Amino acid sequence: MQGATHRWNRIAAVLAACGLIAAMGACGQNKQSAEPVEPPAEPAGPITVVASVNQWGSLAAQIGGDDVAVTSIVDTTAVDAHDFEPQPADMAALQDAQVVV
Repeated sequence: MQGATHRWNRIAAVLAACGLIAAMGACGQNKQSAEPVEPPAEPAGPITVVASVNQWGSLAAQIGGDDVAVTSIVDTTAVDAHDFEPQPADMAALQDAQVVV
């Protein structure tokens, strides 16, 4: 008797999952009335990356290669990051960055 109950529970679970999948599919866009989506434009140049310290900047440059232009705010290991005080140029670099690490 317990095996039959277990089987009916599994069948009910499968039917519930199928119903959920069908309901989620019904919530999608109507592809006939949807306007075609154009692919995003290719970037005109390298991606601007600003890193907080030179270690992250080095990693970003290695990963991105020629497709990134990396600027490190603290670009030397002689300065303790906790003692660093940002300058207006640092704020401008962060504001213009496409990616901040």
